Amino acid sequence: MKRIPDELPQKIVQTIFVLSFLYPYYILLDAFPNTNFTKYIQVELELIPWVLLSYYLGQKTWRTNQNVMNLIQSAILVIVAAAIVFDALMSNTIYDALIVGGLSLIAILIGFIQKIKSFFLVGVSVLLLNVMIQSRPFWGNLPWWAYLLIAGSTLIAVASFYEWQKQKVDRDGDTFLQKQKTKWIKIWKNWN
Repeated sequence: MKRIPDELPQKIVQTIFVLSFLYPYYILLDAFPNTNFTKYIQVELELIPWVLLSYYLGQKTWRTNQNVMNLIQSAILVIVAAAIVFDALMSNTIYDALIVGGLSLIAILIGFIQKIKSFFLVGVSVLLLNVMIQSRPFWGNLPWWAYLLIAGSTLIAVASFYEWQKQKVDRDGDTFLQKQKTKWIKIWKNWN
């Protein structure tokens, strides 16, 4: 009776081997001259390898333990995204806003193409946060009647859509919205 599967020691060695690449990377990063350009991407250069390593380990090494690896990958993504967003907020430059937006778009694309929930959700949430933070001056300068116009138009559109979709009932009694909801839930369950 074996308590440890045959592939477990091999996976642990592969994980340690992959993680050992971080040490020379950080030494090389320290030796790299600190130019005007690298000060904007310093935090990103320090943290992105963790995301790449978690992606590699999740796709190649620990594929059979997908549930645990998804949790680890999600935790790494949330921590890295929070650190990058915090750095962008502290520096308050347009370069960091563009970098955060670009990285979130890349995360959304990777999540959508590879069907990985954690990349997709973290990318979407960081992109929405970035858009809200960058458009804050616009929303602050809007007159009060514009808010009422936007809210009223939204309420009218939502009510019209619900009334329209109530009239489009198929023979099973499902509305258009219910069919779309079940379709998207089925697609979402197939993602990692």
